[in-house]
Amino acid sequence: MEARWQNKQYRRRLEDWATAETEEDLSFEVLKNTDMSFLLRGRSKDRTYFVKAVNEAAAFEAALTELIAQGFPGETVDLIAVNRRENWLLMHELPGVLLREAPDREHYQACLRHYADFQRRTIPLVPELLASGVPDRRMPVVRQEIANHLESLCATGLEADETEAILALKEELLQMCDEMEGSLPDAIDHGDLHSGNIYIDHGRCRLFDWGDASVTHPFLSTRVFWNSLFELLEDDTEENWMHEIERFRPIYLEAWKGYASDATLARQLLLAEQIGCVYRALSWHLYITPHRADRKESYDKPAQWLRLLLDHRKLLKEEP
Repeated sequence: MEARWQNKQYRRRLEDWATAETEEDLSFEVLKNTDMSFLLRGRSKDRTYFVKAVNEAAAFEAALTELIAQGFPGETVDLIAVNRRENWLLMHELPGVLLREAPDREHYQACLRHYADFQRRTIPLVPELLASGVPDRRMPVVRQEIANHLESLCATGLEADETEAILALKEELLQMCDEMEGSLPDAIDHGDLHSGNIYIDHGRCRLFDWGDASVTHPFLSTRVFWNSLFELLEDDTEENWMHEIERFRPIYLEAWKGYASDATLARQLLLAEQIGCVYRALSWHLYITPHRADRKESYDKPAQWLRLLLDHRKLLKEEP
C-alpha cells in the first residue's frame, strides 16, 4: 500500500491547506517523499514555508509538536498551523543551520545541555504527553518488549553467532531494565536525537522531527546522540569515539544532579547506552516497520542496532 501522499488528490488537499493557512500564493517543491514522511517547501514572493505529513508510525507527531511549540516557544519549529486529524504541520523556515553542518565541539555540548534541560522541564507534562498520543515506553513497557520480542528481533538479519550472543544477554538486559525503572523520573525522549534533527543558531538549539518520541527513562536518547560524535573526529576510530563519549557524559549528567547520586547517575547512563540500542531496534521492529509500504526498506535496522549493542559492550569493557 502506497503512502497517502502518493495520491494526487491528497497532495492537492495538503497544498490547498497550506495556501489557505498562509494566505499567500505558494509554489511547492518536494524535499522528501518516502513512505514514512512527505516534506514540501512552499515559497511565496517574500517567504519560505515547510509543510510536513507523516504516516501512522508517527500519528502523534503533529499533536506533540504543537504541544512543545506552545509550551516551549523557540525550542522547536516555529509552527503556523497544525491539522491533528490529518497529522499535518505548517512551519516557518528556521534560522541557523543543522548541527551536523557546524561540527564544533562547543555546539554539540551546548545542544546536549539544552536537551537535558528540556527533558527535565517535560517531567511535569508526562500525563499530558501520554494523553496527546505519545507512546508509553516507560521501563516496564520496554522490559516487556524485550521479553516478548528479542527473539524475533534476532531474525532480521543477524548472523548465527550474533544471534547467540544477543539471546545470551536476555536476562541481563531484563535486569538492566529493572535497575533503571524508577531510578529517575520519566520524561520525553526524542528517540532519534542525531545532529540532523537539531538546528543551531548563534548557540541557540532547536529540536525537531518528533515522530520517534516516547515517554520513558530520560537517558535512552544519548546512545543515538553519541553516534553523531563521530562527526567531531578527524580520526574516527572507535577508540577516539569512546574518548569523545567520555567527555560528553559529564556534560549530560550535570543537568540531572539532585535527582540521584553521582554514582547512580553514571551507572544509569551506562545502562541506558546499552538498553538504548535494544530500544532503538524495537522502535524499528514494533513501531516503524509495520507502518511502512515496503517493510523490506527497514528490515535490517534492528540487526544494525543489535550489532551496535555488541560492539558497545565490547568497547565499554576496554574503557580504562
